[in-house]
Amino acid sequence: MKIFSTLFFSLCIASLAYAQSPTYLKSLHSIEQSNRTRIIAANDNGCYLFLLDSLTVYKFNSCGEFSWGIHYSFPGITTRGSDFIATREGGFAFLFYDYPTSNYHGYIVNADAQGNINWCNSFLDASYSEVPYSLIQDKSGNFYLYGNATLTANLDVFNSLTKISNSGTVLWNKLYNHGGIWGGAILTSDNGFLLRTGNKFIKTDANGNEQWTSVVFSGLYHYNKAVEVADGYIFNGYNNNAGGGDTICFLKLGKNGQLLWGGKRNVPFVGEPLNLYPKYNGNFVFMHGKSLGGNYYYCWTELDKELNQVNSSAVNVITANNSFYPSSICFLKDSTAFIGGKFNYNDPAIISHNAILKTSKNLHFNCDTTFTFSYNLQTVLGDTLTTTVSSRNFQSTPTFVLAESLVDSCFSICSTEAQATIEITGDTTACEGSKVVLTASGNMAYDLYEWSTGETSAQIEVQQAGKYWLKASNSCRGISASDTIEIKFSPFPKPAFISDSSICSQQAIILDASVTSATYEWQDGSTSPLFYVYSPGVYSVKINYLSCQKTFESNIGDCEILVIPNVITPNNDALNSNLSPKEIRGIIAATMRIYNRWGQEIYTTNDIVNKPWNGKTVGRDCSDGVYYWTLNYANYLQQQKEMHGTVQLFLE
Repeated sequence: MKIFSTLFFSLCIASLAYAQSPTYLKSLHSIEQSNRTRIIAANDNGCYLFLLDSLTVYKFNSCGEFSWGIHYSFPGITTRGSDFIATREGGFAFLFYDYPTSNYHGYIVNADAQGNINWCNSFLDASYSEVPYSLIQDKSGNFYLYGNATLTANLDVFNSLTKISNSGTVLWNKLYNHGGIWGGAILTSDNGFLLRTGNKFIKTDANGNEQWTSVVFSGLYHYNKAVEVADGYIFNGYNNNAGGGDTICFLKLGKNGQLLWGGKRNVPFVGEPLNLYPKYNGNFVFMHGKSLGGNYYYCWTELDKELNQVNSSAVNVITANNSFYPSSICFLKDSTAFIGGKFNYNDPAIISHNAILKTSKNLHFNCDTTFTFSYNLQTVLGDTLTTTVSSRNFQSTPTFVLAESLVDSCFSICSTEAQATIEITGDTTACEGSKVVLTASGNMAYDLYEWSTGETSAQIEVQQAGKYWLKASNSCRGISASDTIEIKFSPFPKPAFISDSSICSQQAIILDASVTSATYEWQDGSTSPLFYVYSPGVYSVKINYLSCQKTFESNIGDCEILVIPNVITPNNDALNSNLSPKEIRGIIAATMRIYNRWGQEIYTTNDIVNKPWNGKTVGRDCSDGVYYWTLNYANYLQQQKEMHGTVQLFLE
């Protein structure tokens, strides 16, 4: 089959996910850039890139093309973004706070998939100054805001967890007495929460009640939220090294808060660690920097729950002056990933651009490099703490927000763009009366299909012989490919063995179901085209020929048949003139004896077919009446048997 394809190039070449794992690094044309970004997956397999510094959302489609952008602003408020999440309703929400003011407090913006505002509320308690860090949504759609709250009256600092309804109403708030250091929070698999504040961790139930509190004594400093793994929680931080060059480390708590691994695991990466991101498979990804071969790379690494390296990747140096700085990652349902960040031009005359990167399932793409690392264990101690939980009451207030649409485009820095191919797969020869399924199989995800039958799905069924063609298009990339297939139908052949028969000897009857290019299944599960029959019964075979299956049967009877008449008339009219069997089969040897009414034997024969009793004894006619007979014989299985009966003799 010949494959035809057409390729269309545009300024921003893009591609859907396909078998060859299309990947790309694309940058926005605008020069606005943020060092702090968040990226989340959209329902259409695209993504949202959020700039925490400017509260700007960029939407990219599944091809990596710019779809739309919105800048959100709040008159009279100096903003600082904290978090950005996907909502269960298919849109997104982001968290920020007013900065700087004398009394910080948080704001939540809830938007639909197109960026339209559902609601925007501020969460101000005049008695507290609150800096929010994490925004969470549970399975029921409620939101949770986690941060540090300082009581303005005496400057006591608390960890604060607030439950908020899906419409923005405050439901409850809990305060914990370990505040003072930045932190982050996650929703745990038991519907509770794990709150982090520096080196302290507070585990709560779904209502914010404390279950345990742990502290790690290690000189560790950081505040990124943990990730949950199968047997506990992993978090990172960095070691304060004399002379600078702070190195990253990992620690693990069990599900009851106990410190695992015997301490912290130090890895050979320097700098301030970024958030950890859980994957669907139970692993997680962290981002970091690494010197390799004289160059400095910004990397992302997948680890399992024991910190074993699964995959690692980094954008290779495209030129001596360019680099990609990743800051967040999200995973699609097919396990590929989007990474958000910025593309740095080390030339001072060129300003960095915000960028997205699409990886394959193993986090790689075509212009990356890989590396390995090891870690060393450093013993540290952990302990439990007493936590005091209190509560407060306050309300949310609707807040006015301006949403300004942004126009932009993207350009490809590095990509894999394969020539489009399509192939029709299916049986080219089938049996009459069956259906053939034809499936479009290509090297990318096409969104438009046009068959010669007029159908527009990726798979069709046909029942007529002939040629069928398909044109498949990827509207995202503006390319198409075509293929043709010819289908033939053949009648189902009938095997020669199919006829009823009988077993009349110790030799097997051979049932031959042979059909060219067929497979077989007999009633006993055997699969040979030949079946050997040694006893009477009904035998069946399923024959699979091309795309059809039929069942055939053969009734094999018992050959042993012996029918003796009960009336003879030896009057030379050739009808019932002697006592010969009316039907005989499967009899090897037989002896018949005739007796009169007084029990006297009057005739014996060892050949009941050729020398039967003809109504005479010693050459003279017997008188009319009833006579008795016995028959001893051997059948085809050499079994000895006996029969007896009576016969009425009429001479006239």
